[in-house]
Amino acid sequence: MNKTCILVTVLFISCLLFPGCEKTSPPPKKAPPNAQSSSKTVKTDSVKPKTPPDPWDDTVLWKNLVKTGSLTMFSGKVNDKLPEFKFSLHGEVKGEKFYPSYVEIINLSNSKVIQKIENKEEFNNEGYGFLEIELFTADLMQLVDLNFDGYLDLRILRSTGATGNNFYATYIYKPELKRFEYHLGLSGLSAVTVDPDSKLIKTYWRFVSCDEFREYFKLMKNGRLILKKVEWTEVDQINTQSGCIKITAVPRDNTICYFGYCSLFMEDEAFAKMLREKVRIIKKEEWEGPLDGRDRGPSGAPLDLF
Repeated sequence: MNKTCILVTVLFISCLLFPGCEKTSPPPKKAPPNAQSSSKTVKTDSVKPKTPPDPWDDTVLWKNLVKTGSLTMFSGKVNDKLPEFKFSLHGEVKGEKFYPSYVEIINLSNSKVIQKIENKEEFNNEGYGFLEIELFTADLMQLVDLNFDGYLDLRILRSTGATGNNFYATYIYKPELKRFEYHLGLSGLSAVTVDPDSKLIKTYWRFVSCDEFREYFKLMKNGRLILKKVEWTEVDQINTQSGCIKITAVPRDNTICYFGYCSLFMEDEAFAKMLREKVRIIKKEEWEGPLDGRDRGPSGAPLDLF
């Protein structure tokens, strides 16, 4: 199936049409991770804690890009049993934009190249490159344990928007292969966070207030994403003073992995109709504020970014 991309303004999103199940923002700021004792979240749903920055903090990565004009890097362990790796992002700075080309991963214990990940339109922001200001909402690179196996996985920024929708080319670390493997499904999800308690992957899609959407996925050992729950907000047509209502639902088919839509917004009548046919509503409640719990300004931009 062909990939279909929608480039939206900086206030909205660009995303990927998922080709199927079988092909298969920044984490809380803290010191370099102990991969076996903790699960990292990506962009948290709440205000960022005032802790030391991660090795891939963009204030450092972007500064290196400006200095070199073509290269930035960080080092970290994906697992305590493995040596430290160096992750270097190569590309070209043209004017105020950075155009990524490839990521090289080096084993620092022997200086050998483990893997070279070429940018085959997976992380180039649809060819438009990245501005420094866009990195207020996302990181250029991240290490996150997405499948809770104790190994941190690699995420390379693909596109981002001001309202919190961001997308990463995602590579799951395969210890048996000793390399990272591209995951197409995860690379098409918006604003991914991980929930260490439920061991589920959460997404966040925002159009406007009272039109937000969240998915909760289980990443199986074979790499398949299985949808476990969805939440969305819509305008309360009965009690107009309450503003929004939040609806929680579960799939009627417990093997479904995605809805096949590029933009998950209830304003899309075709999507809204299809969704109600495929899920069973289990709860409705009055709701105030953003669905991801992050305070936002009039434009929808999260206030914890400033």
